[in-house]
Amino acid sequence: MDELALVGDVGGTHARFALARGGAPFRAVAFPVADGAGAEAALDRALDCLGAPRVSAARIAVAGIVENGSARLTNGAWRFDRRAIARRTGAARVELFNDVQAAALGLRRLAPGDAAPLGGGGALDFGRPIALLAVGTGFGAALLTPDGRALAGEAGHAALAAGDEEEAEIVRRLRRETEFASLETALSGPGLSRLSAALGGDGGAPPATVVARALAGRAPEAAALRRFCLFLGAAAGDLALAFGAWGGVAICGGVPRRFAGVLRRSPFRARFEARGRFAERLRAAPTVLVERDDLALLGLAALP
Repeated sequence: MDELALVGDVGGTHARFALARGGAPFRAVAFPVADGAGAEAALDRALDCLGAPRVSAARIAVAGIVENGSARLTNGAWRFDRRAIARRTGAARVELFNDVQAAALGLRRLAPGDAAPLGGGGALDFGRPIALLAVGTGFGAALLTPDGRALAGEAGHAALAAGDEEEAEIVRRLRRETEFASLETALSGPGLSRLSAALGGDGGAPPATVVARALAGRAPEAAALRRFCLFLGAAAGDLALAFGAWGGVAICGGVPRRFAGVLRRSPFRARFEARGRFAERLRAAPTVLVERDDLALLGLAALP
């Protein structure tokens, strides 16, 4: 009988856990990170909701840097430690992963229809490197190699580049607010609110409100959404070149899924391809939007 594993994906906003057997997750549970008192309490809650199972392995993905058997949320206070997880779950084998790294591993597990095209080249080509960009509470990126490995860094904290004069002014405003304008400063849920404020919208509006107002045709928020798509296209093109991701770029995360139709109709793809001598190369690379929120759980469940 295949072993029973606990898999988890903990981001800045939501914690998702599931049991996994035979390479697939089942009996999933999710709750807001704000509801929990910490990592160990979250594990207790997850195990209780899942029926207090006896698991032989635990694989947890965390939205932060994983080093020396521990990880801390970049945009939160929770800390995870392999030994503490082993004590809490009883698992003999415990592994920690970066959340976008785990999500990249899940790309091969997507079913037809789980990813919508955003232009160029058709489906992802798993015979070549593929980049994954995750846009949610923060921004992360990972590389999936043809041999099935996933590598992640901290691309979200690379500098945000302006593509025209209006964007240069936006970047200047963001620098005044945050000291350093990173990709995550604009390309995240909080980043969408910052873009809206920079373009004359309500500075206190949460991302969901910004999207709702944009979809209703309100000008500042609609302009912010358009600029978000342009910045995202630029970041996708930059990272495709940096990674050599000729197999394509996948976008995932709760933020872009909120306005998938706008993203498809936006200049996202034109900005992605605007790369001078390498425009032709990127023109052949597909870009897709992943339309499910359990990509990391799929990746972790598939591990041996």
